[in-house]
Amino acid sequence: MSDFEDLIGVEDDDEKSLVLAENDPEWKALVADLERRCVASGRKFNKGTFEDLDGLQEEFVHVELPNGKETRKVTITTKDELKAFLDSPFEKLVFLGDLDAICSYEDGIIEATIRPFQPSPSSTVIRRIQSYMDPIEAGVGKGSTIDLADKDNPALKVTIQPMSAEMQGALTSLPMGSRTTLLISGITVKQHDQALRLLNKIADALFFQIDVCMNLPLRLVKSIRRPDIRVRRPSQRRPPLLFPQYEYDAAPISLYWYGRSANGMPLLQFLAYYQVLEFYFPAYSQKETARRIQNILKDPRFRKESDTDIASLLSVVKASRSGSYGGEREQLRATLNECTDAAALRGFFEDGDERKSFFGGKKLPLTKHKLSLGQADADLRSERPQISYTIFDAR
Repeated sequence: MSDFEDLIGVEDDDEKSLVLAENDPEWKALVADLERRCVASGRKFNKGTFEDLDGLQEEFVHVELPNGKETRKVTITTKDELKAFLDSPFEKLVFLGDLDAICSYEDGIIEATIRPFQPSPSSTVIRRIQSYMDPIEAGVGKGSTIDLADKDNPALKVTIQPMSAEMQGALTSLPMGSRTTLLISGITVKQHDQALRLLNKIADALFFQIDVCMNLPLRLVKSIRRPDIRVRRPSQRRPPLLFPQYEYDAAPISLYWYGRSANGMPLLQFLAYYQVLEFYFPAYSQKETARRIQNILKDPRFRKESDTDIASLLSVVKASRSGSYGGEREQLRATLNECTDAAALRGFFEDGDERKSFFGGKKLPLTKHKLSLGQADADLRSERPQISYTIFDAR
């Protein structure tokens, strides 16, 4: 399944249910084999269990593969995934950057998942390129790959093909099925950054040709990491579907759907979701301003004859052209105060050890600020100005 959260606790004849840790000897034998190979190759390995909807203990395993100076965790939860991973030469594979891309220095290959800007079946992509290269024989005994060799270095080749079994085994987070990949073979690089630069250089040049000649824009696919495994409660995770009882404003719901559709483009997603919030700035900033005015007028020290007090009141009620009150950060704060619950927000940041460590740890990859998760009575919403500061600097 593409959404890992939907995998947890779901039984489906087509998807192979998760493994019962205490009574599946085949799973145990496969895990033992995986652990032996990880120890021999120096790959980090660990396993654990979680409770499914029926209260049964399900087992999963993690393997960490090199990804430059870091590692990327591969999460395996089913026997099919585990068998596919064991069939792959994972001991000599490394991931490249933030892409769904693997490299084997030993075999001299790079393989990266590609897709059109507009969703299209993998077979269609290959068929369109085949048709351009040989319109008469395309699809007739031509196979399912497109091979191009470097004239100056025949050993260096690029191939557009369905995803290999080796890559499918390594990318266990991908749903089973056909995906298109770009395979570069005959490389001689031995370092992560060199391999990543080579992949981007060849992909950019090849994709530009394809786009200009065939009007078929392609791109390398960014990796979508699986979230932490966690218990899924029906009452919290599976609310019942009801006949629609509410309606939503057309502009923000359109922006929301645009953000949901911009997979692999986080900056566009961020902008779309932020504009959803901006739509409600006037309404919620007015409510916040009304409360502040009430507090000022209720203050027994307020004097209507005082120019200073009147100036203070005017500074609160000064509106922007959009009808909002206050600066952008104040409007964002007012909107989030109305739309979020302090306990629910804390629950989100503390849901899983990795998430809690990421947001509350001593060192974050994107900002020097951290949340006060160690203080149980702290309202995390009050820390938004620090988080907002980093967000607006990024914009």
